[in-house]
Amino acid sequence: MAANAASGVLFQNEQFDLANEYNPDTSTFSPRTAGVYSLNAAVEFQANANVDFNLEVVFLVNQDVVGGNNETQAGNLPAVVAITEILQLNAKDTVTVAMRSTAAGTIQETTRTRFAAARVPSLTS
Repeated sequence: MAANAASGVLFQNEQFDLANEYNPDTSTFSPRTAGVYSLNAAVEFQANANVDFNLEVVFLVNQDVVGGNNETQAGNLPAVVAITEILQLNAKDTVTVAMRSTAAGTIQETTRTRFAAARVPSLTS
């Protein structure tokens, strides 16, 4: 990916989806039930050159940026940036992950590039 270009992150290695809420082809999570959800994502990125760079990862809920994290990486080692948010989602909302790096490079398809979502159970009276 080019430097400073925002890009959607693909998480296509689906391990399980208990409620059929995740589409690995588009890497989109869309809850069937409204509620509070714990969202976790991490992206491993390798710059093409031995340069210092900044890597930013965000959640997009219905295409709006919600939360995020950024890290500065020195040298040619892969960078891993993780984000976690607890959000109130409506049924059929769409959640994706996007990233941007100040250096050109490649998202690594390793176990460190991952996405998880789970509804947080709540007690009612």
